[in-house]
Parts: sequence; C-alpha cells; structure tokens
Amino acid sequence: MGSRIVLPYGESGEYIQKTVPYDASLNGIELPSFDEYLDTHYLDLQNIIKPDIRTAIEQQYNEWFIWYNATEDVRQLLAPIVGTGWSESHIPILYFPRFIPLLDEGKVYSLNNVENLIVMGMRLKHLGIPEQDVTDFLREVPIVCNYLDLNEEDIINNPSNIGYNSTFGLRIIDYGLTNG
Repeated sequence: MGSRIVLPYGESGEYIQKTVPYDASLNGIELPSFDEYLDTHYLDLQNIIKPDIRTAIEQQYNEWFIWYNATEDVRQLLAPIVGTGWSESHIPILYFPRFIPLLDEGKVYSLNNVENLIVMGMRLKHLGIPEQDVTDFLREVPIVCNYLDLNEEDIINNPSNIGYNSTFGLRIIDYGLTNG
C-alpha cells in the first residue's frame, strides 16, 4: 500500500488533492512526464526509492493514466480527476471533488470483511442511496476492475476506497492499485 497524502484543496472544501510526501530518496530521480507515461504506461523507479514511496508514486501515475484513458462508461464508476499539477519533487498531484468514504481507512483494518460490508451498508442507508443504485454499482465494480486490471479486493473489501458525492453519486475514489 502506498503512502499518499490526501489534503483539502481550495477554500470551499469541495475538492481534495492526492500527493506523495517528500522523501530524500527522490533526490535526483527523474520521473516521466504524463505524455511519456502514456506512451509506456511503465515507471522504471530505481530500487533506491523506498517501497512505500515507490508504490505511492505508481498509484499517482496509475490513477492519472486510468482516468484519462477510461471510456465514458467506465468513468461513471471512478472519482473524476478535475485537475493535475506537479509537486516540488516532480511527482503528479491529482485534484478530485471531495467524496465521503464509506468507511474511514483506519476503521477498515480494525474490522473483518463481513463487518466492513455491514458498516458500509449502514453508511449507504444513512446517505439515502437507493438499494438498486448500490446493487448496480457493486455489480459493475468487478467488471471495471477486470477491465482496468485494478485490484478488486482493494476496492470491494476496503470501503474506504469507495465514496459518495452528492453530485457524482457512488464512485471508486482510490483506483491506483493495479494487479500488475
């Protein structure tokens, strides 16, 4: 699992930014531009970068790649990237609308999978999301995960990676962890 940071973005509180924390192991590392990454869809991160930082960087590029290459139908299940930028370490920063995770990440790891699903169901009910919308969403997630080579378990069994926004509805809010 990567160690990305999610911070509020802007004054309104309606947006967030995902970034990778600065780490000294990044000094002197040249990361690809987005166009270069699109051409290769591969990061050759040197072994001197700490594994958690390397994973976080890979997740940033993966989300970026996935969003900009997804079909419109697939995008209906993903939290939309509304902007991008570059950190001081030359790592992509991704900007998203703020979504309410169905479960806080810390809570996910203190519960088993069945308990996570129960709490997720209670949260969905509390948010007033119709049962048919939830059913349709949960049926589509494995299809999209297979199509995008996303780690399905990281989404279905981790309700902190699914979120709700009153404008966009239910979406996968963390889709950077692939099977590759």
